[in-house]
Amino acid sequence: MDTRGKKGPVIYEFRITLRELEPSIYRDFRVSDRITLKKLHKIIQIVMGWEGYHLYEFKYGPFRYGIPDDEYFIPGTYLQDASKVKLSSLNLEPKDVLIYNYDFGDDWSHLLEVQHSYYSQGGKVIPECLKGERACPPEDVGGVHGYQHFLDVISDPSNEEYEHLLAWSGGNFNPHFFDLDEVNRKLSKLR
Repeated sequence: MDTRGKKGPVIYEFRITLRELEPSIYRDFRVSDRITLKKLHKIIQIVMGWEGYHLYEFKYGPFRYGIPDDEYFIPGTYLQDASKVKLSSLNLEPKDVLIYNYDFGDDWSHLLEVQHSYYSQGGKVIPECLKGERACPPEDVGGVHGYQHFLDVISDPSNEEYEHLLAWSGGNFNPHFFDLDEVNRKLSKLR
């Protein structure tokens, strides 16, 4: 959809999927093209269930967007400030894919695919999460391998780490649970 020269915001419906995990953890959500990539990051944090403790980066083609930070600077690269880049400036089309990386220690990589785009007709307030599957891994669990270990341990009460990891995760972690209403309640406070 060519959005240049048109009036009114474009709505993007995205599917974000946490990479390298089976069964997949994903969310479908919609946002206005008038938000910055920094705000898109905040929305992703809510829809996925992350806590926002770590740095992030979007990659789209050869471009990278995030929070410029000299400590994590990689020579030969240029990181554009996500707070200064509007989603509309990317001119996204359905099937376009961005990579969203979060927590460079645990290295959570997400695919962010445009499912649909259309002009806003008013109505439903956005951002809005439309659906999702499975719980987000706990922060600082150790990436994909750490999460697999965590799931193995909490599914086996006889494991010597069971009590410790269950307590560490808040005492009750269900990897199959996703609360759409709670996510949308949190998104409504972001608006």
